[in-house]
Amino acid sequence: MSKLVPSYYTRLDELHANNGRHRLRSCWRKHFKTEWKRCEITTIRDPDDPKYAPDPCRWICTCPYFVKSRFFICKHLVQLVHPVPPSFFLEANRNRTSPFWSHPDLRPLDGSLVIPPPPDSDFPSFVNDDPINDDEDDGELEAEDRRQGGLTATFDEELDLCINMLRRTTERLEYQRQFRDMWFLRTFKTQGAQFFRYIEDIQDYERRTDSTRGDRPTTWGENNNLMFYRTPPPDREAST
Repeated sequence: MSKLVPSYYTRLDELHANNGRHRLRSCWRKHFKTEWKRCEITTIRDPDDPKYAPDPCRWICTCPYFVKSRFFICKHLVQLVHPVPPSFFLEANRNRTSPFWSHPDLRPLDGSLVIPPPPDSDFPSFVNDDPINDDEDDGELEAEDRRQGGLTATFDEELDLCINMLRRTTERLEYQRQFRDMWFLRTFKTQGAQFFRYIEDIQDYERRTDSTRGDRPTTWGENNNLMFYRTPPPDREAST
């Protein structure tokens, strides 16, 4: 109650206030605006570099920053479109297929038109900020998987391969215990450092999700590698 009630009081005040908004703004939009503004003023050292192929119409770029960006933006794309008004950061729709961003004011400098997202795409667009629609999207995706069948089978096969590999690795690590070889242990930890960090991130994500105190992870949080990870129910719920 101490964690949720204040947020509901704030939401109720927003609904009663005559400010023209019928819902709270998503927290990720503030970070999206900050990153966009930073990309606008970042200098492009070599705009004719052939290894970068920004396409503002499809909103894709081959630069490393675009792939790592949580919002799928980079300085090459941002500087290839006309300056956007402040309302863009409140109304822009984020899509799950190319182009990843759509808005009437998102216009390339060369006068070409932005390709709209396909209407019959397997992944619906984020047409609004209401978190309730996430469950509806998941239901549509699950129904689509059941209709196509093959996608679900492929997922199960690949997941089983990962699970079996981890189980075999655990058994072989137990076998190494009798030799007490510190050189092997150090090498194993060094080579698997990135994997262990990911496991630690998962554990921290589950801890924050199950905690009744502190801030819960957000959809577009600081670690987008866990965006599609679903936490299992906590022990207190699993036993009921």
